[in-house]
Amino acid sequence: MSELDDAVRAFNDIDADGDGFITGTEMKKYYEGILTAEQVDLIFKLTDSDHDRRITLEEFAPLLNNR
Repeated sequence: MSELDDAVRAFNDIDADGDGFITGTEMKKYYEGILTAEQVDLIFKLTDSDHDRRITLEEFAPLLNNR
C-alpha cells in the first residue's frame, strides 16, 4: 500500500459527506476526543493552502508524508 493510498483512505474517512473537501467541522468531528479544537484549527490552517476553508486531497496528502 502506498502513501497516496493511505492519504486517500484517511481523507475519505474525514470527508464525512463525500463532497471531495474536508471542512473544519468534519475535521473537528473526526478528531473529537483525540485532538483539541485548537489543535485541529492549527492543522487546518496549515493544510488549507489556498485559504478557502476547505481542504482538498492535494492539500491533505502532504500532511501524511510528514508523519
